[in-house]
Amino acid sequence: MNSSAATEPELPEPRDILYINVSRIGDTLLVTPAVRAVAARWPQARIHLLAHPKREEVLRHLPFVHRTGTIEKQRARFMGWLPGKPYDLAFVCNFDAPLVEYALRVARRVVAFRQPDAALNARLYKAVEHPALQTTHAVDIQLMLPAAVGATPAGKALSYRVTTDEAQWAASFLAEHQASERHPLIGLQVASFPTKAYRDWPPGHFSELCRRIHAAWPQAHFLIFGGAQEKDRTEALAAELGSAATLCAGKLSLRETAALMKRVDLYVGVDTGPTHLMGALQRPLVALYHGYSPSRVLAPLDHPCLYEVDHPRADRCTPEASMADITVDRVFDRVREALSSPQLSSQQQVPDMENDKIQSTTDGEVRFTFGANWMDYAKLVTDQHIDDAVRRMNALIDTAELHGASFIDVGCGSGLHSLAALKQGVGKLVALDYDPLSVETTRSILAKLWHLENYEVRRDDILSLAAPIEPADIVYSWGVLHHTGDMRRALLNTAGLVRPGGLLVVALYGKTRYCGMWTKIKRWYCQADETAKRKAEYWYIRLFGWYLRLRGEKLSTHIASYSKKRGMDFLHDVRDWLGGYPYESIAPDEIKELLDPLGFKCIKQNVHRRSGLFGSGCDEYIFRAP
Repeated sequence: MNSSAATEPELPEPRDILYINVSRIGDTLLVTPAVRAVAARWPQARIHLLAHPKREEVLRHLPFVHRTGTIEKQRARFMGWLPGKPYDLAFVCNFDAPLVEYALRVARRVVAFRQPDAALNARLYKAVEHPALQTTHAVDIQLMLPAAVGATPAGKALSYRVTTDEAQWAASFLAEHQASERHPLIGLQVASFPTKAYRDWPPGHFSELCRRIHAAWPQAHFLIFGGAQEKDRTEALAAELGSAATLCAGKLSLRETAALMKRVDLYVGVDTGPTHLMGALQRPLVALYHGYSPSRVLAPLDHPCLYEVDHPRADRCTPEASMADITVDRVFDRVREALSSPQLSSQQQVPDMENDKIQSTTDGEVRFTFGANWMDYAKLVTDQHIDDAVRRMNALIDTAELHGASFIDVGCGSGLHSLAALKQGVGKLVALDYDPLSVETTRSILAKLWHLENYEVRRDDILSLAAPIEPADIVYSWGVLHHTGDMRRALLNTAGLVRPGGLLVVALYGKTRYCGMWTKIKRWYCQADETAKRKAEYWYIRLFGWYLRLRGEKLSTHIASYSKKRGMDFLHDVRDWLGGYPYESIAPDEIKELLDPLGFKCIKQNVHRRSGLFGSGCDEYIFRAP
């Protein structure tokens, strides 16, 4: 660290933050966890992210970035000379003096890796030592910059956003090429860029792999990705595969390629930019790594379905080592493992949709896609989040009641509450949700973090169950039933799943004077465009911060302790609140009047008095069945 930093005053809350990262596709994506950490630390701040002109597009539409732009070191010399400094804080990922000097001209405080120029380092707010080559994962290196100012990781998964229009284009493209119903749909990236050609797997190996896949799965279809530089290689493979392949290489934009990647059942590729892009999409991925740049420093982190294949001499070779040493047998074994994963069937059923977009039911009702928000949040889940979920469940339900009990989680969301119940010793668990993305997220969380087979995750609608569910000792629904569109019916149906003498555990929005206002705001938010949503989120956080200040509290303190109270990080919960439509609320006497005729007795309640100006908040109830 810069030794002068010890004398610096405490960092004021920044409102405008600049982030600069000028690099290739892969390194551009590898910085997204660091930017997300900054956004989580200061959610009220506006983040302006600058990247290389040819890479900036991969950063568009990220929910934690206010706007993106382009910069180059040559152009940076002529930028930022007007009076005033529009940014409170800046981060620079590069070792290019012109970029650092530009940041110093436009930001009050600049954090960067230590530069070769000692005089330049002396002007930095924090100068961070860059670790030696290949000693630290690339994501962890980038996270060192936010860490220098107290921003902790908000997950290490890479971020990328496919828009609704792009998803619709991808669906049309596949239909046009008769590939929509072909499964497994497999994406291929057969080459890296010319300066890293040592990472390329031999074309003959790719050909043999495709032959084996097609023999094992005759309905398989291949999408061959790549650029114009590997035209000869991709065209030869496409000619060999014939009608079993669609050649995309050199024909699509980067964002079109990503939209198609989002649709594949499996991707197989060498270590290069598009493979990092695939790593950000959280789809099944077989990635091949050269020993000179092994998976331990470059593979996507917090990835639910990564099947890496390292060179047999990983960490023990130079670029001259041949990728032919990775055999087709090894890669095919990983392909077979990926295609036999229980995650695959759920992913094939999941529609591609952008986070926070509306989802229409058959009657045209506007509905917030809670599952998309939960899926995005699940990328951030840490051991601390899991421990907090277990602690909250222990505080609500007696441990003795949980041990060995059958348990139904109605509206499983991220799967975190289901995981907490399993960790508390429930004997059998059924998790269900209306949203297919919530179902996928819960399956992914449990497959990754729970190794017994005493659970089932299914998609169903509590308003009209498609298949019967055996009643359980504990039926649990936290913050869900008020979003079904018919809360009272959903509550009665949920109560019907409780065994005699069992527990009904629910959390529902408490009724306040502002519920009518919030109903209108939520419906508007669900139908607003992305720009309007981000502005609404910004002003909600800003106004809430002022409200806390009037009460003598700090927004930063509130955010720091948020996940322990709520089970979701602050920014995702803001979106969940603003977009949570359908929306209903209920008073304590109303819920008791509804359940008393069924013989249910309230044995515990946590009811809070609140104004409702910034949110209804959930009241918790435990009822004992007759």
